[in-house]
Amino acid sequence: MAMNRYAAIAALIAFCPPAAADGLPLEPRGYVSSWTQSAGGIPVPAEVNVPVRLALPLPSGPGQAAAVFVEKELGSPAGPLKVRAEFFSVCPHGSADCRDVYFQAKATLSGPVESLCAAYLNEADFVPFPVMACAGRLPDGGYLGVTLHRLPFRDGRFHDF
Repeated sequence: MAMNRYAAIAALIAFCPPAAADGLPLEPRGYVSSWTQSAGGIPVPAEVNVPVRLALPLPSGPGQAAAVFVEKELGSPAGPLKVRAEFFSVCPHGSADCRDVYFQAKATLSGPVESLCAAYLNEADFVPFPVMACAGRLPDGGYLGVTLHRLPFRDGRFHDF
């Protein structure tokens, strides 16, 4: 039975490696914003939409990783919050050609709160920028945290423009 052209195109698309496999660095671009949250309340923005733009190298072979980081100091009602965001690309041990690269995003907070948060992501969740929150507890029982996000935050919501 002959394969129709749509099935052939689908087979070719399925064979294509992810963008990470082309060896070029990824360029994560997004924002980091700080916020506070009282016990039982909703998050209240502090400093928003601080741009982050990086070039993340890709691992050169199985069992290897590459990393890049950015450090920012954000304002908050509790005082300056230091954020170190680290991004890793990892080629698993035993990978034949690093087409199955995965990513880690890690945020470390210091200042009025101390915290470490991390997420392991596939390329679709990592590019163009990982989305995650990280927070620590304040002495009053509330939280102080940051969100890594893709879209700018204005008027109480994220905007895609």
